[in-house]
Amino acid sequence: MLSPLSEQVRNTTGRATCGVVIPCHNYARFLTEAFESVLSQTRLPDQVVIINDGSTDETAEVADALAEGRPWVRVLHRSPTGGASSTFNLGIRSTSTDYVVVLSADDRLSPSYLERSAQLLDEGADVAISALKRFGNVESFMYPKVFDLDRTLIVNDHHGSYLMRRAVFDLVGGYSEEVTREDWDFWVSALTKGVTGALAPECWVEYRQHGPSRNQLPRWAGWKDRGRIWKRHYREVGRVRVVRAVMNEAWKRAFRP
Repeated sequence: MLSPLSEQVRNTTGRATCGVVIPCHNYARFLTEAFESVLSQTRLPDQVVIINDGSTDETAEVADALAEGRPWVRVLHRSPTGGASSTFNLGIRSTSTDYVVVLSADDRLSPSYLERSAQLLDEGADVAISALKRFGNVESFMYPKVFDLDRTLIVNDHHGSYLMRRAVFDLVGGYSEEVTREDWDFWVSALTKGVTGALAPECWVEYRQHGPSRNQLPRWAGWKDRGRIWKRHYREVGRVRVVRAVMNEAWKRAFRP
């Protein structure tokens, strides 16, 4: 069954187009590797937007060199830095594709990521839920989870590099600059609006672990982030649903095998 948003993503040729946004702040040393993972896709993107977010390293030079001779690659330079949410919003709003994904400049896409994820959106899903492979300081593999509001209110199971319909971004209104966990807040926003997700098989985002992860912060910091997200979505979610979600998660943790 097609999502209601699917009617908004067909161009005049009948084939949905894919865009990749690569935000970069002082990651010149990784940017080429991220871009090459996009060039190596079994389904090439129709558009790539690289954003130099106030970098003080060689990001500007590297980004311009990558775009040279590639009219489908656009580079945006801005100063001073605007931060993650602002950069994501600028990048996505600078695309004109039906589907879009945000890829951090220090991360990579597996070779079939766009092909397999876009196939799910073609079939009617709003968001393609993919796995996460950590490399660098930490080596691990996180399998995709069910796209569910009650669990997502409590636990951030979803990374920020899912391919989604551009219509999802427009429906949510972009990434909030009021929270530090912008990807988590974005998926909660999407779920409260009825956005659907499907699991993308045999593809993943390669997440470079080269410093402290936000997922390794003290437990109290995580609950502080939850509180901010609940406060932002209180009217949409409701107190009863938040309490029920907390109780369900506590029960699962208490009686986990």
